[in-house]
Amino acid sequence: MAGRGGDSVNGGELPQLVGVVHAAVGAPAKEVSAREAVSEHLDGTAPPKKKARKWHGVSADLLCVKAVTTAGAHLAEWGKGEKMYDKAASLFNEQPGRPFDTDAKNIKDHFQLVVKKFEKKDKSEATLSGISVEQTELDEVLSLAASAMADSNSKADAAKGEQAKKDAALQRAGEAVRSAAQARRSARRAAAAAAEDASEEGGDASDAGDKGSPAGRASPAVVRRRRRDEEEDEKDQAILDFIERSAKDKQAAEDRRCAAEERRLVLEEKRLENEQRAREEAAEQAAARHATDSAALAKTAADAVAAAAADRLERAKTMELLAALVRRLDK
Repeated sequence: MAGRGGDSVNGGELPQLVGVVHAAVGAPAKEVSAREAVSEHLDGTAPPKKKARKWHGVSADLLCVKAVTTAGAHLAEWGKGEKMYDKAASLFNEQPGRPFDTDAKNIKDHFQLVVKKFEKKDKSEATLSGISVEQTELDEVLSLAASAMADSNSKADAAKGEQAKKDAALQRAGEAVRSAAQARRSARRAAAAAAEDASEEGGDASDAGDKGSPAGRASPAVVRRRRRDEEEDEKDQAILDFIERSAKDKQAAEDRRCAAEERRLVLEEKRLENEQRAREEAAEQAAARHATDSAALAKTAADAVAAAAADRLERAKTMELLAALVRRLDK
């Protein structure tokens, strides 16, 4: 009876024990799968794949221009452009919002096309008077890039010697013309002053007899010489004014170039700050998600442990009841 009771108890207990074993074995498996799910969630931060998009659109153009200007490919020296555009293509391909992967030739051709369109648009807008055109972020970046490219081309010409020789020749010619004009003006003024003194002395001597006679007036030759000197003075003054305007225009162009470079540096600094802020925010969000998922896993594990403990307690109570029942039946 006891043996049968014990067998029945063991037979009834066996399925429970098997269930407990399965539950105990299955709990870690569920926890591991949850960890794998969390790891997969944390690692899979990249957006889902989308259909390939075309170059058309401001966002694609902006990514292209920023990649080229950041790499400095638009200002590359002779023979280094291909390497710089390779770097620009790599920067473009690293952007999460890129429409597709590109190469050096593709991004170079598209950048040059965008710049040409912007220059054409800028020239057409420059002819409009009294109309303010709102500039987008792409327009600002292209404006800085076009200005920097123009300055770079000018510097390249100067490096070859052509522009430098022209500037030096013009400067020497201007200085020579200025010196000659000042010398002629000084000589004419000295000659005019001497002639005035001589005429005044002669006039005083002749006026002693007849003050109202025409002899005291300037002769036609003196009048013609004065008129000719005044015309020469006007020409020399015009030359001096032209030289001064040229110097001012050159200084103004240099000031505009410096201002454009400062704006470019400010925009570059803002871009770097925004990228750093975006990276920090992404890291904080990832850390928050990791902490949340870790807390969820810990809670799940704690709940599983508590459930297992409760199940063991319930089984112990059941075993005690069965043992008491068996003892009562044996009596």
